[in-house]
Amino acid sequence: MKTYYYLIGLCTLIVSLNACKKEETPVASPSNEFYTLPQGNAAYDDLFVQFQKDYNSYILYRFSENDFRWNGTSRLPYMAKEGEPAAVMDAFTFIQKAFLSDYSKDRLQQLMPYKILLSAGIYQLTVNTAKPTGYDTLTTNIGLYSGINHVTFSYVNSTLKTLNSSKKKDIQADLHRTFFTQALSRQKISIPSSFTALFNATGNSATAYKGLGFLEYQRSYTVDMDFLAFIYYALRYNEIQFKASYLTTAFDTSGLIAKKYALVKKYLKDNWEIDTEIISNREL
Repeated sequence: MKTYYYLIGLCTLIVSLNACKKEETPVASPSNEFYTLPQGNAAYDDLFVQFQKDYNSYILYRFSENDFRWNGTSRLPYMAKEGEPAAVMDAFTFIQKAFLSDYSKDRLQQLMPYKILLSAGIYQLTVNTAKPTGYDTLTTNIGLYSGINHVTFSYVNSTLKTLNSSKKKDIQADLHRTFFTQALSRQKISIPSSFTALFNATGNSATAYKGLGFLEYQRSYTVDMDFLAFIYYALRYNEIQFKASYLTTAFDTSGLIAKKYALVKKYLKDNWEIDTEIISNREL
């Protein structure tokens, strides 16, 4: 009889443990998984194998939802589609011309994330409990994204070839900004103290941001956001264009924008051997 009650108790314990196991909060996957390359047998697969050897960074055009959305303790409110195979080579050629070719090997190694995801589109997710997925998907492709261990480029689709010169220059500047964003977030690089000394967000508002030396208005502005904005604008517009739009007395009311602009151009030249005029004037 004792054996009978012991078995009953043991079965109850096992059932209880299984029930608890089902109710556990899902644990996020580790940040760095190991990937098998090549992912296919196209000509670009050999390039990606060599790239991983040179920079310790995986270029993936096949990836899981978790590869993109995992964010340490939660999932990003975005989704990314895998890149279109027919557009992978065109996309990589664009990335080479618009970004990779501007840096020496050792400097690129500073900027490389653990992985680069080649996507056909990145879309924001908004909560909608009525949907089976729990989300609505906004249809606007946001372009590039810096995640916890990746940079995702989302123009790996048939539209890349159709983009005009102005849009391609937007993407080019955003490529540089996004890789710098990733490197800053991983503390692989730092913002010059001379730039940080000029940052002050006290009193920031939609009407006061220009006087504080900001190129863009965002409610919760940080020195990282400020610095990265100047990198983007310095690479998107040549000096004549930048001065005409952002160094006027109407826009740069305090003179701080001119000072930050000069500092960022010098930083890019001295630390990264980047001539912003070459990039901003380049035809893509």
